[in-house]
Amino acid sequence: MAMARYVNRFCGGSCGILQEFENIANLSWLGKWKDNQLPFLLRLSSGSMIGYYYYEIASWLAWKAPKLFGHLDGDLMMRKSCMCWAVWCAVELYSLYRKHVELNRLSSSTSNKKTLKEIRASQKGLLITVLRYFIFLVQALGWSLKTSHPMYLSPRTQNSLGLAEALIGYWQSWNGKYASRPCLSVKKSD
Repeated sequence: MAMARYVNRFCGGSCGILQEFENIANLSWLGKWKDNQLPFLLRLSSGSMIGYYYYEIASWLAWKAPKLFGHLDGDLMMRKSCMCWAVWCAVELYSLYRKHVELNRLSSSTSNKKTLKEIRASQKGLLITVLRYFIFLVQALGWSLKTSHPMYLSPRTQNSLGLAEALIGYWQSWNGKYASRPCLSVKKSD
């Protein structure tokens, strides 16, 4: 199973190095968002994930094939992977803030009840995503430290955070509470 995870990270699937490069080139994950900072933030986010995948794969190779990759410190590579993940979390949290600002602008520019309802739904999904990404950030920072560091989180704490994020994520998916920009109809002027 671990092998499939790392092959997927490199070769593709729903995530991986190749998808991140594609997103940097084409901004495929921008969606309908209009904020002018989001393209840069999206590219920065993808760049940090390329580092995450690279170091994660390097750590796995160091652990699984020490005769070939003995020069790599698997623990250090994994900590660097988590540092890249922490950067991703911070960039994503700021991106969510920019999306929140955009949704506020949208809500103040309309009085249509249906449109306001769609915007409020997106804002709720955005807040749930902020909570999930904050949990990710705490985990990423915790795993970026050596186990001897006084701020290193215990396995029980890390597992509890992972369980909390997973439950929130399942609830979010089950209820369709996503952080997407609503597709609002635009009236054509005569």
